[in-house]
Amino acid sequence: MKQVRRPAFGVALLVSTCTVAAALGVMIRLSSTDAALQGASAARRELNADSALRESPPDLTTAERENEAALSAAPLTATAWARKAYIRQAKTGGLDRDALADLESS
Repeated sequence: MKQVRRPAFGVALLVSTCTVAAALGVMIRLSSTDAALQGASAARRELNADSALRESPPDLTTAERENEAALSAAPLTATAWARKAYIRQAKTGGLDRDALADLESS
């Protein structure tokens, strides 16, 4: 009887280990997919911000909103920080302390 239980325990352990490994693999794939989607979202938002700035006159409100969304999705994007400083400078007429801090972040 004990001999029957040991292989059954071994099989159960193997199955549970494989299940955990498969679940971790799915989680890793989902995490990388989320990161890719966030990167794509940030890139799209940056394009929208650039388009708003190319309008004549520039649509600073839309550019600022899209740029903030890009920074939320990808906070390490240097161009978004530089664009944020540019938008602030365009709104205020000069480079203030906040705009300079945004440039430093870029």
